[in-house]
Amino acid sequence: MTAQLELLQSFAENRLAFAAFFSEKSEEDIQKMPEDGEWSLAYIAHHMADADTYFATRFMSILAEDNPKIYPFDEDAFPTRLNYFYRDARTSIALIISITSAMTEILSNLPDEAWQRTGEHAARGPMTLQSMVELSSKHMSDHLERSEEHTSELQSRFGISYAVFCLK
Repeated sequence: MTAQLELLQSFAENRLAFAAFFSEKSEEDIQKMPEDGEWSLAYIAHHMADADTYFATRFMSILAEDNPKIYPFDEDAFPTRLNYFYRDARTSIALIISITSAMTEILSNLPDEAWQRTGEHAARGPMTLQSMVELSSKHMSDHLERSEEHTSELQSRFGISYAVFCLK
């Protein structure tokens, strides 16, 4: 298996693990706001859906344009401006799954040289498609890990249940 296919497998598996994690949580667990100012699980789901939307756009821009400009997004502005409080976490998880499916299909059929195409990130400088997919994969795994820690903290603090709900 090539390095790119291994990366793509990790990219997809991280997102499926994230979706599976949420499928095991009750609505109460997902909406519970921690006391310490951390984001709820719902906010994390919305953040990841928004981040995946950004990453997908970056991937496509790098593939379709010559050295496109890549802009960071303001994750601190998103919760208020994109109405995280009113959004349904299941919709955000469904978006992550859809983006994963589309990006996996696009990226799995690329020639090796396409992975070395670049974009110019405003804060990080030149980035290849491969480095952008690596960043995206790490971002998802970091938030999955944080979500698991967050759930453990809430469970020990509040005795939250783990009822199952279905993704729609």
